[in-house]
Amino acid sequence: MENGERPIFYGLIPSAEGEAIGVGYNYYHDYFALLGLKMAIHAVTSLNEEQDVKWMTETCDTLHANLLASVRVAFERVGLGKYIPATPFHPATQFELWGTMAALYPTRFLEPNDPMVSRTLEFVSQNFQEDVYGYFTAKKIFPYITADFAMCYLLRDDLSMFLRLYDGYVAHASSTNGWVEETFLESRLGTGDMPHGWAAAQYVHMHRNSLVFEDEDALHLCWGARDEWFSNGIAVKRAPTRFGTIDFELHRKGVVLEVNYRLVHGANQDVCRNLQLHIPPSAHRTTSIRVNGATRPLSPDQRVIQLEPARAVALRSSIRPCSRAANSSTKTRTFAGRKRADGKTA
Repeated sequence: MENGERPIFYGLIPSAEGEAIGVGYNYYHDYFALLGLKMAIHAVTSLNEEQDVKWMTETCDTLHANLLASVRVAFERVGLGKYIPATPFHPATQFELWGTMAALYPTRFLEPNDPMVSRTLEFVSQNFQEDVYGYFTAKKIFPYITADFAMCYLLRDDLSMFLRLYDGYVAHASSTNGWVEETFLESRLGTGDMPHGWAAAQYVHMHRNSLVFEDEDALHLCWGARDEWFSNGIAVKRAPTRFGTIDFELHRKGVVLEVNYRLVHGANQDVCRNLQLHIPPSAHRTTSIRVNGATRPLSPDQRVIQLEPARAVALRSSIRPCSRAANSSTKTRTFAGRKRADGKTA
């Protein structure tokens, strides 16, 4: 006890090494422990294992409460109300913050607009270098972890910041579409894994999420898509989601945005209760949208279209497949013609 109160590390995962962070009560470990418990609860619920559901839920709720209490104190005491620190004791000058936004993505421990999330993103973004994560404790950049920060901005519906970090990520790819794990800013030497497999997977995941993203009981389409993708046309084929398999095609025809989609629900899969199509800001005038053959008006500032999860249509592709795509299930090409950090064209 500290002055009659539980210590700030009470109920947390035991102290351990956090790679590129340090040894301590790493919040990063607690965030993922909570996510693991939530996934386990989902699994045993599907199997009707009521006893396991009970104790896992109690354990999850207890860890969540202890972690939230600790993070709130550390945010004020260590982060001085500016950021969530990596541990209950170490400021950013001692322990890196690369894992702190796992509190939002992918673990969803905190909500997108939580004030602690907002201030932490503001603080960390001031240290971005070349539109990727910049170390606080060394003159290095950490490209692959940038994808998690990009997803945090997408969850906050900040498309401009998502695309800024998306572009920064792609700009640091090699000519063969690979990444080094870290880069020293002064010497430009790479360190860590080269090529970094996790970085390649992060890109594929981020690109996939820009087009198809599950968020709790909602399925979002094109949340991170660019306006030019709409003009060129987007085609997603047989994309697996926890709600089933989604197919859709979208393209702009003059002032009409046309989309055909089909969501096929599989056995023992979650029910999609909210299916949304996102429309990025555009200089193109769009007055209506045709969804599976049915036309509806579109207001100038409308950015989200509510779709019916159960609606289906037979898709007949009018979009020619791309032989060199970052994700085989989409038509969009995002590497071609991008400027790398060294000024050359990828």
